Amino acid sequence: MTMILEECAKSTGVSLQNASGSNILILEQPDGNGTITFYPLFPGISMSYISVRSATWPVPDLSCPDEFFVVNYSAKGRCELGSVDMGYVYVDSGDFSLSRRFAQPEYSEYFYPRRYYDGVELFIDISIANAESPYLADAFGIDLHGIMHAYCPGETAYVSAPEPGIHRACESLWSLCDARNPGADTRRKLLAAELLTDLTHGVQPYTQKPNTILTPTQVEIAKQAERLLMADLREHIAARELAERFSVSETSLKNYFKGVFGENISVYMQEARMKKGAELLGETKMAVSEIAEQVGYTSQGRFAIAFKRRCSVSPLEYRRKRHLDDRGNAGGQKGLLHMRATAP
Repeated sequence: MTMILEECAKSTGVSLQNASGSNILILEQPDGNGTITFYPLFPGISMSYISVRSATWPVPDLSCPDEFFVVNYSAKGRCELGSVDMGYVYVDSGDFSLSRRFAQPEYSEYFYPRRYYDGVELFIDISIANAESPYLADAFGIDLHGIMHAYCPGETAYVSAPEPGIHRACESLWSLCDARNPGADTRRKLLAAELLTDLTHGVQPYTQKPNTILTPTQVEIAKQAERLLMADLREHIAARELAERFSVSETSLKNYFKGVFGENISVYMQEARMKKGAELLGETKMAVSEIAEQVGYTSQGRFAIAFKRRCSVSPLEYRRKRHLDDRGNAGGQKGLLHMRATAP
């Protein structure tokens, strides 16, 4: 894993920090930031805590061992799962997945459709784990080969809303994301062993979540459509117009977009406009009428109604509270927007 981390740290905007008992990949780019903190658990098994506020995280072209799989739990946000039988699937908040790839070969990056993501991953190299951690099989009855072949045979990924036992183990692992002490290290190992034991001893794989599989071309159409929509929030581009640009039906375009971003175009854009409006209210002295125009509203009144409906306060009240927060509490909450798009 050390060699893999060193390769990842060669990507633009990514650095590696060695800490006591962990290694941290740090992303610092103009359009986003994040950390991925790695902990060794057992020989052949390590885990990471992911906290990203960016649409993408660059990674090199990493080849996976033949007997390798990743267990992922999404605590918050949405992420793109690696190429799956020439298609892509997406993991939402609360979802649990197993796959056999680090990242998407077509894009050489992790992709987070909502520009934020928090989660936990276990990286399992079966050959090393079986050779150097035989006590996992002896003490817990863990069958890593059995898990891999049951849940992610071939290149097929598995995505599910986890059963209660697995959900508890995943949530408990996530709760330790900021804990850095020997007791937390032991707890992580026990929870990981519990999770792998549950996966081993399930009579059969837990029910797969229905999930749209999109081809690379369909994914790229959705991503390009989103870039066009976000380029200038003052513009209102109709789905029909976008569909014509990409030579697909309007229904297909909408399905591709929702498949990638998890929301209808109208909902996604309303979230984007409210997020940008909140940002301008909190960080500039622009008049509310000018902010309304910047985010695509024809009048200050329409913007104020939409903002209050979404954020429970008027734009001016939000600005006053935000300025009070910034002046009175440097470590306090920076803003009142409790919406998916801000992901505080």
